Amino acid sequence: MSVTAPSRTTSGFTLLELLVVSGLIAGLAALMLRGYSSTSGVAMRQTESALGAKLTLARSTAIKLGRPVRLVVNLDSANPDERLALVALLAQDRSDGSWNLLAPPLRLGAQVRIVPESSVPAASGVAWPAQVVSRWSATAAIAPAGLPPGHYGYLEFSASGGLFGNPKLVFSIVERQALAFTFNSPDQVRCFLVRGSGVATLFKEAASIP
Repeated sequence: MSVTAPSRTTSGFTLLELLVVSGLIAGLAALMLRGYSSTSGVAMRQTESALGAKLTLARSTAIKLGRPVRLVVNLDSANPDERLALVALLAQDRSDGSWNLLAPPLRLGAQVRIVPESSVPAASGVAWPAQVVSRWSATAAIAPAGLPPGHYGYLEFSASGGLFGNPKLVFSIVERQALAFTFNSPDQVRCFLVRGSGVATLFKEAASIP
C-alpha cells in the first residue's frame, strides 16, 4: 500500500496584491505631504497676518504718540522658541530716551522664523538666495522690561510714521530640531518691504523680493 505525501503549497503575494499595496503606500505618502504643505501654508498665512498687523500698528502708534516706535525682533536668545521668533513694539520715552514695551510681544509659531540679515543658518545643500534676508534699520543690545535681554534687529518708525533705508522683514518655513532650526525652504518665504512712508508691501515669492 503506497502512501501519498501531502502536497506542499507555497503561499506568496500575487502581482496584483503587490500593486494594490504599492498604490496604498503611495496614496498615504501623498496625503502626508499634502497635509504638511497645508499646515505650513496655514502657518505662513497666520504669520503674514500677524506681522502685517504689527507693522501697521507700529506706524499708526508712532503717529498717534508723536514719538518713535520700533518693531524689534530677537536675534540671539538661547531659547529656540524666542530666537528670530519674538517680535515686539517699543516706544521711546520722552523724558529719558529709553525704550519701553507697548504691549505683550508676539511669538511666531514653531514652523516659521524671521530670516536674519546675514549668516542664514540654511540646511546642508540648500543654496539660500542672497536677497531673501531681512534688512533692519539697525541692531542693538537691549533689555526692556517684558523682553529677554539680548540683541534685536529693529525697524524704527519716526513720529511722522516714516522710516529710512527701505528695510524689509523676511520670514520662512524652517525645519525644527530639539534646540535648533534650519532654513531649508527658500521657496516658502514672504517679505514685507517697508517704504520710506512707513507703508509695507508684501511679496509672496522669493524671486520677486528686491
